Amino acid sequence: MEQLKTAMNVLPPSEHPGEEVYYEILCDFGIALVEYRRKHHMKQEDLAQMLHVSQAMVSKYENGTFNLSLRTMCDICAQIGYQLQVSIAGGASSNEEPKEM
Repeated sequence: MEQLKTAMNVLPPSEHPGEEVYYEILCDFGIALVEYRRKHHMKQEDLAQMLHVSQAMVSKYENGTFNLSLRTMCDICAQIGYQLQVSIAGGASSNEEPKEM
């Protein structure tokens, strides 16, 4: 699992300012799936059957190499009895003006 976190540190710079956070979320999600499988003594094939996907797809989820939507993450969490928690925080100073979206 540490390999996933290490791999994030060697990603090339991106034009998208939120990409680092995005990859961290995918990485954390993958780690949570691996931990779930290990806790329940499951193989990827077992989890794949539970989620109604292929074993190869579970591998991509776990490795953070599949572009999971928020909806898919929520569905997977519901199926395995986990809760997805999302946090959005403001800038460094509470005096900053909010950015236009």
